[in-house]
Amino acid sequence: MLMLSALIAWLFYSGLLVHGRLRTGSDEFNYFRDLARSFTQGRLDIYRLPGQMNDDLTYYGGKYYIYWPPVPALVFLAINPFKGLEHDRLINASFGAVNSALVILLFALLSSAYGLGFKRRHLVMLWLFWTLGTVHFYMSMQGSVWFISQVMHRHSFFCP
Repeated sequence: MLMLSALIAWLFYSGLLVHGRLRTGSDEFNYFRDLARSFTQGRLDIYRLPGQMNDDLTYYGGKYYIYWPPVPALVFLAINPFKGLEHDRLINASFGAVNSALVILLFALLSSAYGLGFKRRHLVMLWLFWTLGTVHFYMSMQGSVWFISQVMHRHSFFCP
């Protein structure tokens, strides 16, 4: 049930069921991708062109830095050999789908541990609500730094 729920969520989040095609492009505001590129060059700052939107960055010593934790950049770095740096939305959709499956697992474990008596249909309804009826749906379809950080950092909640 977990794998099926993750697959269905991924089909929605990746755009296949919503737009009829994969949404694989990259987002101008994915600073994690830029940081991953910088890591491959041995740098901690990110390269930004003059005139680009840089409001969410820290400017120090003539260089731009991100202030978010760098774990998503490490994920992009690990996916880099597979051309992952240009597929922000698809990577975020995959993490969102995993989150969707983890919500089912969390509710199933809570039901078992505390005798809540959730049946399979209850879990499916909770999954539908979480996957398609909350802001998680929209966040998982985007590729900007704000949404990637929200979706990827939820794993730390589910996996202490």
